[in-house]
Amino acid sequence: MIVLIIGVTIGTILGAIAGFVGGRVNETIMRFTDIVITIPEPILALAITAVLGRSLPNTMLAIGLVRWPIYCRLVQAQVAGLATEPFVEAAVAAGARPTRVLFRQILPNCTSPVIVRASLDMGLAILTAAALGFTSADGPGTLVALPQRSPARTSSLGIPAATICRMSIP
Repeated sequence: MIVLIIGVTIGTILGAIAGFVGGRVNETIMRFTDIVITIPEPILALAITAVLGRSLPNTMLAIGLVRWPIYCRLVQAQVAGLATEPFVEAAVAAGARPTRVLFRQILPNCTSPVIVRASLDMGLAILTAAALGFTSADGPGTLVALPQRSPARTSSLGIPAATICRMSIP
């Protein structure tokens, strides 16, 4: 969840700025976003984790940092589309400041697609974390740890688990 909060926050802020301001600011932010999107997410997350160090917080930060471009593009498109709606023009005509228009009129109408995308990205974030855990980029056994079985455990039949592992099926 923290991973998605990082990605959604960064992407929403940059997308809102790009879509609302427009012009050179929009072009600069969106070209940088395009560059980041061209790098495969697991490889970029692995590189960021290698630079920051092998730990769970660094791995979570790395995964969050590779997820922001999707939200940036989504919010930028929503903000640019909503900026020409009549309710936004009415708020501007009523004398509302640009920041008030952005935060009170436009961004609340962008939340639905962002929430849907975030719910879909939860699985991708888990898969990326599992991939990084498989490569031991997160340190020894911090992200993906399998439960350890004790040889003293017994099956539902009362047979020790170690015995079941040694039995062969004819």
